[in-house]
Amino acid sequence: MGDVQHSSLVDDPRSVDVALIERELTSLWKEAGTLDDDGLPVVRACSLNLLVLTDNERQASELDSVLAEIAIAHPCRIFLVTAENETDSPLLEAWVSARCSIPLPGEKQVCCEQVNLSARGADVSKVPSVITSLLVPDVPVVLFWKSGMSHPGNMVDALVGVSDHLITDSRHDRAPLPGFVKFEMLIADREGRTTCGDLAWSRLGPWRRILGDFFEPGEMRGHLRKLNRLEIEYSTDPASMQSGLSAAMLLTGWFGHSLGWCIERLITENSGGEYRAIFRLGDKKIIVDIRESSRSESSAGCMETVVLEAPANFRLTIEATEHREWFRLQGRGGAGVEDLHVRNPDDVELLVRELENPFTDQTYRSSLRPVVGAMKEEI
Repeated sequence: MGDVQHSSLVDDPRSVDVALIERELTSLWKEAGTLDDDGLPVVRACSLNLLVLTDNERQASELDSVLAEIAIAHPCRIFLVTAENETDSPLLEAWVSARCSIPLPGEKQVCCEQVNLSARGADVSKVPSVITSLLVPDVPVVLFWKSGMSHPGNMVDALVGVSDHLITDSRHDRAPLPGFVKFEMLIADREGRTTCGDLAWSRLGPWRRILGDFFEPGEMRGHLRKLNRLEIEYSTDPASMQSGLSAAMLLTGWFGHSLGWCIERLITENSGGEYRAIFRLGDKKIIVDIRESSRSESSAGCMETVVLEAPANFRLTIEATEHREWFRLQGRGGAGVEDLHVRNPDDVELLVRELENPFTDQTYRSSLRPVVGAMKEEI
């Protein structure tokens, strides 16, 4: 770890009057001075405004280490917001702090600012005006909605209007279908103004690469065109309430888009978090079943297993191992058994990628459409 940079808050966040946040930020830098303890320059930097919205204090606390790494790659003015709508007691509190890198020997110390806002009840509606008054001009605004898009409310809608890039994470949505509809509408409405990304889609990268590589040889493509059944299992993490259900649905949409499947029957929910969709390709029917995994070690809130079937005795099972960086491929009809090592990026790396490539992934959008199209009539 000797050559890896980190960042940390210089002091404990300082409680301030909401109306005086800008003045306190200025005061913060005057106190910090221009040289660090080793006599090297302290550089104040800001390449973007990063707005991070959470539902509760636990989420906000968990994000601290993520923001510490993000600030190294992209020094920014960070707004970490905890908004709790479901309370009758209005409250709006603010804290400010400087977040500085721990420099490598001989390098400059780079610092940026962090504003924490805690809002409850009716005072949640005040958050957009507070934030917009504090945005650093002439740099991008990125909005990271931590908790999925099912019920974003007016606060998120208002902040989307000033954002250049919107990032969601539908993994945090135990019932993601309404959120998918909302997100697709946002993408369409903000076309050309706000680009969008979903970390749940980004986490599907290893699965899509494995599937793409497996069916690349010509002799395997024939099975791909004949697929008539797809089964996907996902897990749910009881502690964080993260779920792989949204990823399972997005993978279904990816198959539908890539193979030209047309949705015949709306995705329907059975008991126990099970879903079924019926697709067609010409005269052929494709059945897709999505269910929560029964594997005892499956509790990571991720995709767990994908099973593909086609006539002529073809069956392929792809299973994630407990450590998430090894996948087992097992099948018949020429598939064999194989263990593959796949690098799974963590949330920090996924967010950094989003910040470095703030575009709407058109494959994601095309994969989202079959799922959204199947559900609009039921929501």
